Amino acid sequence: MALHKKSELRQVGRAALEQKGYETEARTGQGLLPGARLLARKDGGTFEVAVRTSNQRALSFTRQPNGGWRGLSVDIVIAVVPAEKNSESIEVLAFDSKILRSCFDKALKGIKQADRSARFEIPIFVPFDKESRKNVGHGVSNLRDEALWTVSGADKLKLKTPSAATETFIDRVKREFAERNEVDPSKVVVEFRILT
Repeated sequence: MALHKKSELRQVGRAALEQKGYETEARTGQGLLPGARLLARKDGGTFEVAVRTSNQRALSFTRQPNGGWRGLSVDIVIAVVPAEKNSESIEVLAFDSKILRSCFDKALKGIKQADRSARFEIPIFVPFDKESRKNVGHGVSNLRDEALWTVSGADKLKLKTPSAATETFIDRVKREFAERNEVDPSKVVVEFRILT
């Protein structure tokens, strides 16, 4: 893909959501990477959004011990992946999480029927395209057809960064350090010292 840092790809996902008319707000919390969770508003509705990135044209989730899917307790999932015919370009796809849960439930059923390992910690992959080079252990594919919408050539989307007016110097240092290290900004402590 044209952009390699996952933090930048998550920004592209957010920019695509805003291009579709949503107002977005970053969510922070323990274990959340910067830009991985958003609160989106449009037409009076409020939506919890997960932004996922991948270097492959497949989406993956792991299961929780209670049988649910880790990362699918949101309303919308935004996937930022290489474009189908040009890996140097980016494609952003939006999915209703209920549709994804159904697809991944079918994939899990296919894996179990094939007598393959379906442990909780092993991610299950579902390809975006009908023809996939990756053997994922089940027959579910063509996830792209389930998308609510797609934005192709998303590498041209403007990256979302807080404006200088709303962000202090310390906030910017924390955010940039967190992005480089792929941690939550709330986990970053900034301390300056002057040596004399």
